[in-house]
Amino acid sequence: MITRFIVEDFDENLLPSCINFLNEYHPSETDLLEIFIDSNGGFSSLAEICAYLFNQHRHVVTVMSAYSAAFEFLCLLDGPIKFFDFSVGMYHNNIIHAELEASKLTYLGKVQQYNAKIGNKRASKHVYPLLSEQEISDIEIGKDVYFNSKRMKEIFKDRLL
Repeated sequence: MITRFIVEDFDENLLPSCINFLNEYHPSETDLLEIFIDSNGGFSSLAEICAYLFNQHRHVVTVMSAYSAAFEFLCLLDGPIKFFDFSVGMYHNNIIHAELEASKLTYLGKVQQYNAKIGNKRASKHVYPLLSEQEISDIEIGKDVYFNSKRMKEIFKDRLL
């Protein structure tokens, strides 16, 4: 088994690091790649690219924590998942810091409309089907929604290892 630890944010450093890792180890069809996640999030677009890369290989995922973009990464992976009793996750309105700063500016008096438009438009197609109506409602009004180990196992019940 080849292990790749993701214990950092999904940022401009992680993507090249993941690509270099996959190039260095060249996982074969018989190799099992373990992806160990303990991440506070980052950029969803980079999480999506990383998930695509890892989905090209047979893998299993072990989760300590998966916050924000890391939770989205988890939703995009297609391999089985292992959770600890203390594993946690979190998902929230998908707005990066630069967008939050920009949203403080009013354009024609429509700050709230702008915030709604940059919200979860991308994430909804692969994250929302896994969540309860209450969790979705909370996310859409800007709350952070946390998942304990029990809830994570419910969300990903079809992929538990």
